[in-house]
Amino acid sequence: MGQSEPEPISATVIFPFINQLVLSTGVTNGDEKKSGYYAGIIESVFFFSESLTTMLWGHASDRYGRRTILLLGPLGLAVVTSLFGLSSKYWTLILFRSLQGVFNGNLGVSKTVLAELSDATNMATAFSFTSVMWQVGVTIGTSLGGILSNPAEHWPKSTLGKAPLLRSHPYLLPCLATGFISFSIFIVAFIGLKETHAGHDPNSSKVSPCAASVTLKRTKSPTVKSNRWMSLSNYWTRAGQKADSEDQASLIASAENMSVSYDSMTRPFTRPRSTSEDTLVAIEDFQTKNADSQRIITFRTLLTSEDVLRPLSSLALLSFLETSISVLIPITYTTSIANGGLGLTAMQLGTLLSVGGAMGLIFSAIGVPLLIRHFGVWKMHFAGMSALIVGFSSIMMACLTAKRAGYASKTTWIFVAIQYASYIILPLGFTTSQMDYKRNGTKCTNVG
Repeated sequence: MGQSEPEPISATVIFPFINQLVLSTGVTNGDEKKSGYYAGIIESVFFFSESLTTMLWGHASDRYGRRTILLLGPLGLAVVTSLFGLSSKYWTLILFRSLQGVFNGNLGVSKTVLAELSDATNMATAFSFTSVMWQVGVTIGTSLGGILSNPAEHWPKSTLGKAPLLRSHPYLLPCLATGFISFSIFIVAFIGLKETHAGHDPNSSKVSPCAASVTLKRTKSPTVKSNRWMSLSNYWTRAGQKADSEDQASLIASAENMSVSYDSMTRPFTRPRSTSEDTLVAIEDFQTKNADSQRIITFRTLLTSEDVLRPLSSLALLSFLETSISVLIPITYTTSIANGGLGLTAMQLGTLLSVGGAMGLIFSAIGVPLLIRHFGVWKMHFAGMSALIVGFSSIMMACLTAKRAGYASKTTWIFVAIQYASYIILPLGFTTSQMDYKRNGTKCTNVG
């Protein structure tokens, strides 16, 4: 799951300084009231481009393997995040922020890998791990964005504060740090990440139905057809190629010798059959045994399946609301009190967000699996969804009390605390939605 770590870091690293960055481009003509609008566009194009490419990355992982797709994400992200920090024009910020979302679109593939490695006995713990990694990323990203932004202002006498490049691009340093983390994750994954898709793992003993779909025609020249490399008692043949006479004899002999070992999965032969009939029966029975547990279904079937639509619709709604509140927090909290915000600096906001991320990390690692096991999936799903109502209301009340008092009063900070408490509970909604999808929607081989 470390391959998914660049997404929350790159998504949240700009939160502490996004308002100041937008104002520095001159797109608002110095009007702070417009900064929220333009900052919202920059933040939203990340998730919009990510949503457009998620299905494409998933389809590519079914075709080319999980490992290949998961390696492309952090490598591309390391480049475009660094270029984002070098941008001084608004349109280039939009461009590189969109590309960040594109390379983060493979996040769904990492969850597919998790689904392929988990079962009913460890599902709650496994999927709570996604929330743990997200909270780790949020903590790191917001800390980098708050601490490393504008080093010339924070540490004017240091080497970083005097560097000409960092003075002309005050928000480059946190972006470079994020790019370095992404590239490091790419190196680690390149060395240690293993393929989990059986059809693309040369060391896997599993043969998926699509890989094992062998059709023997009862003609003088039988043809072996397959779209992938196939294994049948140490015999391998390439898709679309006609087997020569020696290969056919070897295949038939292998199937005949395996008739005893296949007794557990094939029906006993009740009458004498030809060797080619024995081969056909053994292969057909092997496919039938695997067809129910691993089905290849079409994209249209996915979109019309209730087992798939229910958890995905819930996850889509939850993601929409969670993203809305995530981008609303940095905009409102760094906007001046006179214009309806809390007037926090990038450093203050980064510290606040990182503390909230650390608390969310503890809750995701310990609280989420325990609560799901004790109260059940649906009760905890309802709790996670309900937390959003409290979160939005608390943000509104915090801004109203600050504007009425003219500063961030104790009452304001109470509402901020309530808002963060509700935000920490959100992983319950994501984890339970993913568990529901795992239970009902992943009964096919093209789950990516």
